[in-house]
Amino acid sequence: MPADAYESDTDERPTPTYANFANNEPIAKVTRVLGGRHARALNRKGRAIARIAYTNGWTLAAISRVFNVGTPSITNCVHLHLQKHYHPHDEPANDAYYAGDEFAGAFPEPPKRGRKRKSAGVRVDESEFAVKTESFSVSTSAARDTTEPQGPPSLPVPSIPTATALQVSVVPNDLDAFFQSIPALSVVALTPDRSALFVARGFTAAYLRIMGAQWPPAEICDVVNRLLSHPVDSHGCLDPFEMTLLKVGLETLRKDGDSPPASKLSTVSTLPELLVSVHGFDLSVHLPYFVAQGFTLAHLQELARIAPTAPAAVYEVLSQALQRGWNEKLVGLSPLEVIALEFCLRAEGAKASM
Repeated sequence: MPADAYESDTDERPTPTYANFANNEPIAKVTRVLGGRHARALNRKGRAIARIAYTNGWTLAAISRVFNVGTPSITNCVHLHLQKHYHPHDEPANDAYYAGDEFAGAFPEPPKRGRKRKSAGVRVDESEFAVKTESFSVSTSAARDTTEPQGPPSLPVPSIPTATALQVSVVPNDLDAFFQSIPALSVVALTPDRSALFVARGFTAAYLRIMGAQWPPAEICDVVNRLLSHPVDSHGCLDPFEMTLLKVGLETLRKDGDSPPASKLSTVSTLPELLVSVHGFDLSVHLPYFVAQGFTLAHLQELARIAPTAPAAVYEVLSQALQRGWNEKLVGLSPLEVIALEFCLRAEGAKASM
């Protein structure tokens, strides 16, 4: 019989049933954690169920809603690099045992955005954008999940719509020509599946050129790890060899003396001026969506202020409010564009704190 958890970590706590997931309904009783801020919000069974749900295409937000806990509690147990820090004794291979027979068969399909919960998705008619007028503010204390130890700051892997809900058509963007033009990248077999993976995450030949020429190696490594190393949907992911080739290949585009993209957040006076160059990317096409979501230049400046101390919170705000979802028109930013905006805010925040 497999076992990897301490007895104190297997106590009884409210955990969702198969029916909760099948009906996309949260557990009736919100989890109450005894033992102070360092206690776990989820016991071993809960973490097993969360990981099983995640591997079956459920998003972090959807899982946290069913569990009635904060999203970071789910993030910290489903992403391998975070799980090793927060739950080092968990062996995911034993999850089926801890989850129980109820979850041994086929897992319920992940919910489509907008179903069961009206606020879960954003439906935007591209021809008519209603401007939101609600106030917008973020505090580092409100963004933290106090049921988990904070530990070293780690950014979550982006939540990406599953292929069952979002069918990505491969739009030619010269990816093949770009890969063939760089020796290290020419080794990568850019099959239709691989092309679909890059398109789903928002990578284009133009963006890859900008990243290679302007982004620091550490940022290239970060974005490749976060977007391409986890099989979050049917597009799969890159293997370690392909990821290394991509990182090395992009870095060959950088010339001596090149400096990182300069943040213009503190020098521009309007949002359209900023979006023309966000960490090297032209995001001006998304201006109507920023307006529809209630984002102003002042809001982004406020996020930049807290970015150095709460980067994960800033990413969550951007991804949940601006990243394209399951709508057919693919309105919103791609996962790569969201991270580019995050990097822009972090750079501005670091500059202001110097």
